Amino acid sequence: MKPLVVRVGALGDLVMCTPALRYLSRRFGAPVDVLARDPAPALFAQLPFVGSVYSLRSKRTPFWLDWSQWGAVRFVGAEGPRPLFVFEDNRKIDWLIERGRAGGPLISFRDHRRLGNEHQIEQQLRLCAMLIDGAPPPLAEEQREPWTEVRVDEMEIQRCRRFLSNALGAGDAPILVVHPGNSRTQRGRGKAWDPKFWPLSHWKVALAEILRADADVRILISGVAAESRIAEELVRAIPGNARARSIAGELDVRGLAAVLCVATGCISIDTGPAHLAAAVGCPLVVLFGGTDPRVNRPVARRSPVQVVTDVHGGGPEDSERSWAATHDITRIEPGQVVAAWEAIAAARR
Repeated sequence: MKPLVVRVGALGDLVMCTPALRYLSRRFGAPVDVLARDPAPALFAQLPFVGSVYSLRSKRTPFWLDWSQWGAVRFVGAEGPRPLFVFEDNRKIDWLIERGRAGGPLISFRDHRRLGNEHQIEQQLRLCAMLIDGAPPPLAEEQREPWTEVRVDEMEIQRCRRFLSNALGAGDAPILVVHPGNSRTQRGRGKAWDPKFWPLSHWKVALAEILRADADVRILISGVAAESRIAEELVRAIPGNARARSIAGELDVRGLAAVLCVATGCISIDTGPAHLAAAVGCPLVVLFGGTDPRVNRPVARRSPVQVVTDVHGGGPEDSERSWAATHDITRIEPGQVVAAWEAIAAARR
């Protein structure tokens, strides 16, 4: 019996559901089908524990205007009754599921909230165990495998190396991928409205120091096409920018995953590409502002992940809300990011 997982989230959300998909596939002895959104089909393409993937275009468009929602309803019921895991708390998603569901057990975020500061991955694994066993079993850590996973094949790696050689002309020089943007940047929101925006002046200082300390490293500024302007602006702001280049808009999710596979490391805002870096084993420095890293931090299998936050001035951090109230990404100092990167670089020597 093939279970079905529903996770209609952004890139980071999709990456973070891979431990649950792997766990369910092992327990049911079959690949897990997934109802998600782009870029899920490409992201999960090489994962043997994932079966069919259906991409929902939008959950906001009226049902009668969106053919992808019609297809989602058919996809939910196509295999008949089966276990259904809904990692969403959205009434439209619930409505689509009920319209297509053919029966079988169901467990949902809506009915089982996060426990305290439980990480999203742990919450999903707990829900999976609840439906299968009736209660979370006392599994050993190595059996639960709460690490994310995205796979890239050798052909993609070789294509990536050719791209990097053409982009940087640097041969085998160490590559540092920098991702300064997020979904609000992509939509052209003003910087004052973006709680994940780390000032370009801070990026300039941090990256200039990294270039000064390592005469060989090359910097690639990543992003989607809508972030090309901010990426180019950052390249121009970096002293010694002959060793920096924007690749914003030049890669799809699989291309970026391949670059992260061969890169020396990544420095990113708390956003999807940070989770992608952790999932492919790229050493990572990730900046968190008002988003609570206890709940959303990237989780790697073996590669180091350094979380950087500001030194807050508020009260007890007993919830996501209090974390958001006492932390601000703009208060992260460039020296903190440089120190985190140097710690990762020293461990690799």
